[in-house]
Amino acid sequence: QEEEHSNVFFQLLLDYLRFSASSYTAIGKICFMSDEASAVTVHKFVSEQLNLITDVILNAKGVESFSTEIFKAVQAVIDSIVRLCKEYSPAVNQWINEIKTNGNEGIARMEEGNTVCNLVSIITLGVKSLSELGMLAARDGGNLVTILNTSWKGVITLLQIDKQMVSEVDIGEIILKLISLIKESLRFAAEAWSSCSVKENVSATEARRVFLPVKFYLINAVKVVALFPSQSSL
Repeated sequence: QEEEHSNVFFQLLLDYLRFSASSYTAIGKICFMSDEASAVTVHKFVSEQLNLITDVILNAKGVESFSTEIFKAVQAVIDSIVRLCKEYSPAVNQWINEIKTNGNEGIARMEEGNTVCNLVSIITLGVKSLSELGMLAARDGGNLVTILNTSWKGVITLLQIDKQMVSEVDIGEIILKLISLIKESLRFAAEAWSSCSVKENVSATEARRVFLPVKFYLINAVKVVALFPSQSSL
């Protein structure tokens, strides 16, 4: 009976994640930034989704029987959140340009609760949450490669929306996270390489497999540094 209850729970979780991913498509078709209440509601929804998928990743071993489908659904949710932010990114750019043009008046509008603030907050929240998801997925020993790739790809995509957001995002922290992953991957690669005997022939495929994580994290670190060179040097 316990197994049956567990299966029902994970099926409900899977259905909810799939529903959530499809909900972003509907949200993208309406201008949720037309009023403050809608923008706040969407922000809360995104925040809850990010918290949920973080819990799912933290308890990845507990969803083993449904892992393939659930992780696909998690990936779909991440992709949907990033896509939603990209669709409304022109509004962010326009808002930031207005602040630059209008000076104090533009800042006053921001402080009054301009709905675009909520989108900026969603993007910032996305960067922070997805970078943490990327760290959690990396610690799982390679079993969450899809989530790992999707999370860091999402971080880079959101950072590219507008560099003015950097004041809300700790770029140095993101780079340090990637550097720690690079160091850990190098350590693992060195151990794997040294465990091979001198006479053992290591195929090119195996060599690529061992060093691929190092390349992945290094490429993402370089992208962040290229986007924010001044912040990266601090």
